[in-house]
Amino acid sequence: MYSIAPVLKGRPKVFRDPVHGDIAYERGAFQDLIRSVIDTEAFQRLRSIRQNGVLNLVFHGAEHSRFTHSMGVAWVARQMFDAVTRNSSIESTNAERESVILAALLHDVGHGPFSHLLEEILGKKTFHHEHLTVRLISDPESPICSVLKNYRADLPSAIVPFIDKHKRTEQLWYYELVSSQLDADRLDYLARDGYMAGVQSHQFDSRRLISFLGVEDKRLVVDVRARDVLENYLLALDQMYQSVYYHHTVRAASSLVSWTIRRALDVAKESNRPEQLFPTVGKRRDPLWALASDGEGMPIAEYVALDEPHVWGLFRQWRASDDKVLADLCRRFTSRCFPKAIDFRPDLDFRATQALFQDACAIWKRKHPEFPVQYYVEIDEPDRVGYKRYKSGEGPGQSIMVTGPEGRPRPIEELSRSIVQVIENKFVARRLIVPAEIADEARQLIKEKT
Repeated sequence: MYSIAPVLKGRPKVFRDPVHGDIAYERGAFQDLIRSVIDTEAFQRLRSIRQNGVLNLVFHGAEHSRFTHSMGVAWVARQMFDAVTRNSSIESTNAERESVILAALLHDVGHGPFSHLLEEILGKKTFHHEHLTVRLISDPESPICSVLKNYRADLPSAIVPFIDKHKRTEQLWYYELVSSQLDADRLDYLARDGYMAGVQSHQFDSRRLISFLGVEDKRLVVDVRARDVLENYLLALDQMYQSVYYHHTVRAASSLVSWTIRRALDVAKESNRPEQLFPTVGKRRDPLWALASDGEGMPIAEYVALDEPHVWGLFRQWRASDDKVLADLCRRFTSRCFPKAIDFRPDLDFRATQALFQDACAIWKRKHPEFPVQYYVEIDEPDRVGYKRYKSGEGPGQSIMVTGPEGRPRPIEELSRSIVQVIENKFVARRLIVPAEIADEARQLIKEKT
């Protein structure tokens, strides 16, 4: 019997990342803090929440989690902070650097199952992941808050303004590293999502882009010599939304998840016996039911128990539900009988769109009157503006600032032949989502109506 003792006693803990390679923080108290935060139940829970909801059902390699993304964002934020301070010769403190890294690490810790989809199901007045993120950072009930305070008493209050803009007493350049149109969040998820989904066309040189970051007039800026990389980044981001995040089958599968959870909540509320669909464990309520009932004010311990495997477990149970609609929706999902998302003209006016929707509903009602139409037919209209210009009165500009030899930072949209002139136009995908069995009739309907 023998044991292997570490030879390189000064070597830091290394996290192997498929996108960034080795992630390592210098040995010492801050590395210990990072590891303590990562080891909390609330942060470990992110391993069980996929980064992109149900994207993996279409792009099968996209199995990565909010955990891996958050690890990457913290590392990118560190690189960005170090590049800025090196290039700009500005005075910064170690406390500021630590706050940036931790804010980046924790920026998504409040996310629920299926990422943004659950917010759409419950409504943002009931649940917004950023509000839960703030609670997990600052609420005395939260173990993360305790870990942060044990390191530095003011650390939670220093991190919160990165997440909640209303808590900022001044606009500091390093807030932009965590939340802006050019932040560590986007730099990581764009590279990571494309890599994991197997999409190689939407790549950009993030290392070069980061190496040209600086600060002027208290704003994050990019040296004009990196304009090509910056525009590659913006174009790649815009194209990822169009071809991956808003993929028609991804949106259709998301609708089916939404219909299923909504039906379960509706039945539970109507029956006055929610435990039949959302069983309690001991004295603890089902966490999804608790969130739907109490909203984001639910106890931290209950929220931390809510992840995707829990919801998938409910789906499996609901397949045997006495409610035939819920059972049917679950059967469709678990057997991958997704509805079809059928494109129609984006310029169709509201009245014509509603007429199209009503006609599709009529087809479904005629064929399946026993299945309520609100859980089977939907108009889906995802949209996104690829770049947002500065708007007067909105505080610090949203624009990405570029600086050149003249020394005056200016928005990238003011550069000649800027790619912004293309991607600032709103992208809209308009689709009629219906069950597969009436898809042909729906296509014919669209052809006649539009």
